[in-house]
This record gives sequence, C-alpha cells and structure tokens, in this order.
Amino acid sequence: MDVGCGFGDFLIAAKRKNKVVIGIDLNRSLLTALRHIGFDVVQCDVSHLPFRDESVDGIFFSHVIEHIPCSKTITVLREFNRITKNKLVVVTPTEH
Repeated sequence: MDVGCGFGDFLIAAKRKNKVVIGIDLNRSLLTALRHIGFDVVQCDVSHLPFRDESVDGIFFSHVIEHIPCSKTITVLREFNRITKNKLVVVTPTEH
C-alpha cells in the first residue's frame, strides 16, 4: 500500500515489478487520474483506514508524515500497525 500516493510514482514502480498495490490519498483529482490508468486507489483519512486487520503486506509512507499533525501521528501509526502484516517504510525529508 502506498499511503499518500500522489502522482503514483511508487504505484507505477511496484506494478512494473508485478506487485499488487493500492494507493491512498486525499487528493480526489490525482486519484481519479490514477484510477483511469488502472490503479486501485482509495480516498480516505489515514487516521481511519477502511481495511481489515492485517490485510496488507506492507505500507510505503513517503514524504507524508511531516504533514500529519503531531496530535494524530500516534493514531496514524497505530492504524498502520493494525492493518499491516509485515513492513512499514517511512521516508521523510526532515529531521523530525
């Protein structure tokens, strides 16, 4: 799962490697464009993910955590822990 998938760079790379991946974002127009080129995408708030417990193998969360209010960070990470079986990759451009 690519949380904060934006323009879909990670989705495209994963698809080239024959991986099944779903994108999550708040931006409706970006999601619409990704849906039109064949990607599974969901518009939702990361603090309330509409997925079953342990339903995804891993989460890629790149350049998004710095946009999450500090008061919601633990809630978001708990949601990731709830739905993820294996791995969480967090990439951030800041030192926080």
